Amino acid sequence: MLTKLLAVKSLVHETLIQIPETRASDKLLIIEVYKKLGVPPTSSLGSVFTNPYLPTFESIGRARRKCQELHPELRPPKINQQMRLEMEQNYREFAKEAE
Repeated sequence: MLTKLLAVKSLVHETLIQIPETRASDKLLIIEVYKKLGVPPTSSLGSVFTNPYLPTFESIGRARRKCQELHPELRPPKINQQMRLEMEQNYREFAKEAE
């Protein structure tokens, strides 16, 4: 399990370096990581979700956050960071109201 997570982290790190646009978009990052793993972008979500050999969307997102924490040069532009912070704050407020 640990080797699989390290492989995902390595693949994500490589993708963030090679394709800077993926630094600001998890969706684009997921597509590009899956392409590197040989999954065509036109694959159905069902086939992706049920394939035990592919990393989950969540694993790719976690690996991105860890890479960007360890390598600040791979973080998205400040405008994207601000938008993410605002979205997180909005979600926290929504979650508090829903209780």
